[in-house]
Amino acid sequence: MNLYKKGKKNVKYEMNNSKSFHNKESRAYNILSIDGGGICDVLPALWLSEIEYRTHRPISYLFDMITGTSTRGFIAAGLSVLSWKSYNTRNHLFYDDLKYSVLNPKFSALDLLNIYQSEIKNFFTTDSSWSFSKPKYTDEGRRSLFYRHFDGMYLNQALTELVIPAVNNLAQTHLFTRHDAIKNIKNYTFVDALMATTAAPTFFPSYKIEGRGIFLDGALHLNNPAMAAYEKANQYNVEKEKISVLSLGTGSYISDSLNTDLYKGQLFWAQNLHKAVLPQQEGNTDCLMYSLLENRYQRWQIWFEEPIRLDNYESIPNLLELGHQYIEELDASDENPINKLVESFEILST
Repeated sequence: MNLYKKGKKNVKYEMNNSKSFHNKESRAYNILSIDGGGICDVLPALWLSEIEYRTHRPISYLFDMITGTSTRGFIAAGLSVLSWKSYNTRNHLFYDDLKYSVLNPKFSALDLLNIYQSEIKNFFTTDSSWSFSKPKYTDEGRRSLFYRHFDGMYLNQALTELVIPAVNNLAQTHLFTRHDAIKNIKNYTFVDALMATTAAPTFFPSYKIEGRGIFLDGALHLNNPAMAAYEKANQYNVEKEKISVLSLGTGSYISDSLNTDLYKGQLFWAQNLHKAVLPQQEGNTDCLMYSLLENRYQRWQIWFEEPIRLDNYESIPNLLELGHQYIEELDASDENPINKLVESFEILST
């Protein structure tokens, strides 16, 4: 597969390394929120690569906090993980004595997009003994992917605030955060956090972290984690009027059949519950975020004419085409939200 066929030339970062957005004196606090969506992760990865191309800056420089649910946790982690391993132990906040902004992320958004195209097939390792009572895939593929790219890295080493949702064995929302890791309350590895947030029921087994419990996919509770990130920023004493949020969807499809009969049988809801509940969760979060932030909340989302399975990696070329079309629509619109976003970053960098 040719990687990112319509892609721009490689991003060349151009930024003042003596300056960082991540300080209390900054005029804005930017949050990047990425929905859950399986193989549709290529959409936010594509859009973020466009932002990096236009700003000549890494996403970790532009946003103070990044949150991603399920496999979007991989994007959130990849955009904020260091390009080199800490030379100190997990119990020491290694960048205290360094200039924050000289530390570069290991991956650009374009790198992550190309990883999805070249490696995502291996993410879904079929269980040869599969039956309806067992998950469709083993942990082998995703564990291998996460160790290959994040081995030895801890959440306290992230370049931005990081919020990765999961669901614990008590059916409670659990947030893996850099903030807690810095305080050494819950300093998880990137691998553990990613294994937990991607443990999607029926697709993968639940994930156990020794001494911490058993976890399931974060999309079960927070497919759109924008509100959770906003609440965390409030807890971190960020002034509300400074907060701006870019929320990236991963495409949505709602079958007309969901509206024809309110009394479908059990089998129907077992097969279609995610189509009704997850879009509803996303919509509720959108309405609330718009009411709180108004024009400081941007939501990028596309709608599918046909459903796309979470594990259908063969749909990637079509998804990229749709993603490019959406960028063109943003550019062509009267409001041109992508240019406004880029301009806001340029103002902050002056």
